[in-house]
Amino acid sequence: SKRLRFDTHVPAARKETGFYPFEFTIEIFEQYDDVNVVVFNQPVGQIAYSDLIDEFDYDTDYTKSIQTQIDQALKDVAEKKEEKVKEEIEKKKQEEVVNKQVTSLSSAAAKNLSSGKTEEAIKNLEEALALKEDPKIAQQLQEAKAKLENDAKQKEQQTNFNNKVSEAEAALAAGDLQNAQQLFEQANGILG
Repeated sequence: SKRLRFDTHVPAARKETGFYPFEFTIEIFEQYDDVNVVVFNQPVGQIAYSDLIDEFDYDTDYTKSIQTQIDQALKDVAEKKEEKVKEEIEKKKQEEVVNKQVTSLSSAAAKNLSSGKTEEAIKNLEEALALKEDPKIAQQLQEAKAKLENDAKQKEQQTNFNNKVSEAEAALAAGDLQNAQQLFEQANGILG
């Protein structure tokens, strides 16, 4: 914020004729934490009635007395603004790099999933998610983990089925028909 000091004391006779509007411009700028703007705690200008021009005018002596401080503050603000722009550009560049990496990892994960390499796909998706929080990638990761778990269950069921069939065939070969029939039924129950 900036302040102006107005002194509205005027000769009584001059009040009745009125005054021209006093126009002025104030520049507003973003304030940065490490820029000293204490100068703006005091008025940046003083305006008072001038007998010389018979109107309101700036107090040029006052303005000259604080102009150096104001100029320094504005210079510091301009430097900080430039730094901020550079930081934003660098941030965008970094975001672009991260986005490219995430896209690459997501593509690799999709290829690995289609090739049946679920564990590799999970690693790709975890890396992508570590680089950038993305609900879509999180969903894909959750689905890949569920697929891996489901594949492991199916593999375990298949192994149990094969073991029961082997036991049933061994019982059948040994002539134990009743036990062989029970084992075949248990094997059917595993995959059923």
